[in-house]
Amino acid sequence: MSTTASTQGHHHHHQHHAAAVATATTNGHVHGYGGVVAAAANSTIASSMSSIVSSKGSEAAATVGASSGSGASGMGGVSMTTPSSSSPSPSAPRSAGVVAATVVRSNTDSALNTTKALFSGGVAGAVSRTITSPLERLKVMRQVQATGNKYQTGLFQAFVQMYREEGIRAYWKGNGTNVARIAPSSAVQFFGFDAYKRWLLPNDEKDTLRILAAGALSGTTGAVLLYPLDLVRSFLSVQTTKSEYNGIIHCMQAIVKSEGILGLYRGLVPTVMGIAPYVAFNFATFDLLKRHYLPSPQHKYFDLINLSLGAAAGGVAAAITYPTDVVRRRMQLQGFKDFNLPRYDSTWHCIRTTVKTEGVKGLYKGMVPCFLKVVPSMAIAFMIYERMREVLKFDPPKGSVSKG
Repeated sequence: MSTTASTQGHHHHHQHHAAAVATATTNGHVHGYGGVVAAAANSTIASSMSSIVSSKGSEAAATVGASSGSGASGMGGVSMTTPSSSSPSPSAPRSAGVVAATVVRSNTDSALNTTKALFSGGVAGAVSRTITSPLERLKVMRQVQATGNKYQTGLFQAFVQMYREEGIRAYWKGNGTNVARIAPSSAVQFFGFDAYKRWLLPNDEKDTLRILAAGALSGTTGAVLLYPLDLVRSFLSVQTTKSEYNGIIHCMQAIVKSEGILGLYRGLVPTVMGIAPYVAFNFATFDLLKRHYLPSPQHKYFDLINLSLGAAAGGVAAAITYPTDVVRRRMQLQGFKDFNLPRYDSTWHCIRTTVKTEGVKGLYKGMVPCFLKVVPSMAIAFMIYERMREVLKFDPPKGSVSKG
């Protein structure tokens, strides 16, 4: 399309026509970055042409080529022809530069926010798990003990027995593997929850079911990506007086040698069945409580309230989903030499066998140390994450209800 403005009695008509032509590109089908730049350039061209026509009344010819369908290149397919005395406005390339700088800055900010969020989630998980490692190990030892009462005594007696058998290191046996697993898992869960919630709730709706779904998806993502480390951690943590495995790599090699690569995913299904609802209830409970009770970061009790909300969230999630944790642990460690666990054909077979031989209470073995571990663990994790959000000044993804 081209428009010619002249001075022969049609001043106002051609002034309007030139402006309309210059903006025509924005109504076409310009694609990608070229289209964004073209729109900015056309706006500048329209302004320049109107100024030329009104101030000088001289003849100007403008030709604007708008790309459609196949996309635009360069400056979006825009060309302008004027008399030699009139040169194109230099604001067009400046506008293109502003657009490009805005895009780059937006992408950089997004990447920086993501990095800060992942780092904060990883630190929160690693610190909380290390502090509660003794309780975690006692919980696992109780879960996989099908017969006998070796670790089924009181907590104090159980810790004393662990110390007598293995020394002070008994309380943190397998914690290196645990941290190597929990740090990235926690990072994925914290970041994933906000990301999935942004996807499921783009307008920050208060839909409890979708908030639960966001938590379940983030838990599933972390579990699938990092499951081999979870399996190895279980193997290393239940070793007692005799260490069959020397470390993470040695344990993985031994599993692959005896069972193949699929051996590293033994018990994945019950793990996902346990972790998905646990993370869902954990994050959803904290998220819903935070809407009503969490003050601004400047509040003097901000960290203490975070501790309380995190403890409540962890307790609710553990109470609802604990039996699935027992089942997944037994599926992982079936046939382990130090325990009398039978071989299970499936998750359902494991549940039926446990209830038949140990009663329903068999599905709740180790629940007391689990609560004593989960409540402070999640309290510490949520407190650290929310505080790091304030210190590092990163924003949650759009649509999150976090108020850090």
